[in-house]
Amino acid sequence: MNESPDIPATNESIDARSIRQQNEQYARLQELMIKMSSTYINIELEKVDEVIQQSLQEMAEFVDADRAYIFDYDFEKNICINTFEWCREGISAEIDNLRNVPLDFVPNWVGIHRKGETFYMPDINLLPLNGPYSVRGLLEPQGVKSLITLPMILKNDVVGFVGFDSVRNYHAYSERERDLLLVFSQMLVNITERKHQAEALIHAKNVAEEALKTKEIFLATMSHEIRTPLNVITGMVREILKQDLTAEQRSLMSNAKSAAVHLLSILNNILDLTKIEANEFVLDKGVFDLKKVVRDAESIMSLQAREKNLNLKLEMEPSMHTVFYGDEARIRQVLINLMDNAIKFTETGTIGVKLWQSDSKGGMSDVHVQVSDTGIGIRPEFMDKLFSKFTQEDNDSRRSYQGTGLGMSIVKNIVQLMGGSIDVKSTKGEGTVFHFNLLLQPAPFEMLQPVELQSDEVEEYAGKRILVVEDNEMNRYVVLLTLQSLMCEVVEVENGEQAVEILKSEPFDLIFMDIQMPRMDGVEATQLIRKELAINTPIIALTANAFQHNIDHYLAAGMNDFIVKPYLEKDFKKILRKYLPSGITTADVQLFDSSLLREVCKNDTQFMHRMMALFIKVVDEALPELQRMRGEQDFEGISRLVHKLKPSIEHMAITSVKESVQFLEKANNEPSKEAELYRQLDKLVSVLQQVREQVSKENI
Repeated sequence: MNESPDIPATNESIDARSIRQQNEQYARLQELMIKMSSTYINIELEKVDEVIQQSLQEMAEFVDADRAYIFDYDFEKNICINTFEWCREGISAEIDNLRNVPLDFVPNWVGIHRKGETFYMPDINLLPLNGPYSVRGLLEPQGVKSLITLPMILKNDVVGFVGFDSVRNYHAYSERERDLLLVFSQMLVNITERKHQAEALIHAKNVAEEALKTKEIFLATMSHEIRTPLNVITGMVREILKQDLTAEQRSLMSNAKSAAVHLLSILNNILDLTKIEANEFVLDKGVFDLKKVVRDAESIMSLQAREKNLNLKLEMEPSMHTVFYGDEARIRQVLINLMDNAIKFTETGTIGVKLWQSDSKGGMSDVHVQVSDTGIGIRPEFMDKLFSKFTQEDNDSRRSYQGTGLGMSIVKNIVQLMGGSIDVKSTKGEGTVFHFNLLLQPAPFEMLQPVELQSDEVEEYAGKRILVVEDNEMNRYVVLLTLQSLMCEVVEVENGEQAVEILKSEPFDLIFMDIQMPRMDGVEATQLIRKELAINTPIIALTANAFQHNIDHYLAAGMNDFIVKPYLEKDFKKILRKYLPSGITTADVQLFDSSLLREVCKNDTQFMHRMMALFIKVVDEALPELQRMRGEQDFEGISRLVHKLKPSIEHMAITSVKESVQFLEKANNEPSKEAELYRQLDKLVSVLQQVREQVSKENI
């Protein structure tokens, strides 16, 4: 009888099939983990918890577990906390019962995880029964037969674990499965750590934004509280200085005015810096003449220089184009700050200001400015701190020079916002040289606005009804004094509620509206005026809040413009000219006398009209030429052309420019007279333009 030769072969086939099935299972597990890994890489923060829950389910179902979970270790509190759990249908959830499990219940478990090893128990009956507060005591009430827990390691420290329970049947994990599940636990560490980092960043961002918001609220409040009394002080000083004072009284009030201006400068510097930090520092894009800006700065600082017997020297490249698009006020601020520092820290010698232009870059002119002095200089170790906030070289309570240490930081930021850079060279005891450049877009000379005439008649707004809404009595008084001096009829109310009521029955030409008021603030009142009363009267915000987002908020509410405290007369005059076009303006002021021309023409109206038309033609040809010569510094050409214009000016009896004509006829290249030449030329051009418009109307 033959022995069956197929029995050993059959046993080998079963073993091979088992190995093949294990390999296939291992390969599928790898594929599953690769898919999960890919999902984790591209996951959005708000979907992290959802994906972790889904991956727990997929992994548990794959290894035929009945419950899967994640615990976080809190070694400071000596507990572990169940944070995620998935249970197969029919299996009880335990997450609510395992929020704060003492680590003392599972010391061996924790010890194994601390080593980076897996805690694996194919049969929990093999564990010692040490009462309800032990591993077996915790697992038996949950119906657990087998389990595996794998440590989650972050930077060599165990931070938690992921576990799989078998409740319906006992389950054995192969070594390769345990290895892959350990990799899965690390994937969970990475994704949860990303979530924690993102949450920490969001928290830090929220904290920073809240801190910035608190800072802005504080600064806005302080700005309001400081500017309100400062507005009263400057307003009262301004009005007192208009009166007939003794020399001693005028000196005292002038000192008070200087102190108020200095305080306002400090406040403005702080607000400028805050705007820069909040990205609200916006540059203007008007057309300006850089030469005029420099001359203005020179004029402002010349008194300080003369008081210290310093020579203030200005040099400008003769062929340099000087008309640009940009923020002339901020450039003037930079120049004055640098010149002020130079004068402040110089006792003898010269303050030099030099301007030149290098090659253009992409249609932008590279303008260079140098401010030098022969003063005390700067120590080398302080140079790196020079442009830092609140920093001064002499920084103790006995320092000789006043200041906040903010100016140079603001100067640097303004220069950088204009596409330039600033540097400094200095030798202690010998002097300092600041150099900065600006990238400015050239503008044609014809774009320059003519200088406005200053005339009492121009500033008169007799009969214009103005409503002033302001809760502070002293601030109302300051506004009242300014507007009454301009012949306006002023009505005062103390809050927005009163303003709304009076506007229901009385018309006004203009409304000045404070922002912070009791009962109803300025913004709410404006919204009611626009929406419920449907009144379109211009509303001007009176505010101490100079931040751009505040201004945007006021404009969005329906306000037309704003004036920042402390109020200046020129601010009110500018607003009145802008929003009361029916008032007396420069165009309404008679700048010439046609009676002389009528006499020359023997009352021949037709001939007189031809003479007026000729005057218009002469002016139209001359003004562009004068502007061109101004830019080219052709003073001799200006002299010849003004002499040619003189008969026409005299025939039209334009007496307001008589002095200008006489001065310009003798124009020359003397640097000491250059500033006055520009002033007289600007006045002549402005008057001729306005006369031309008036003549044109009469000649229609």
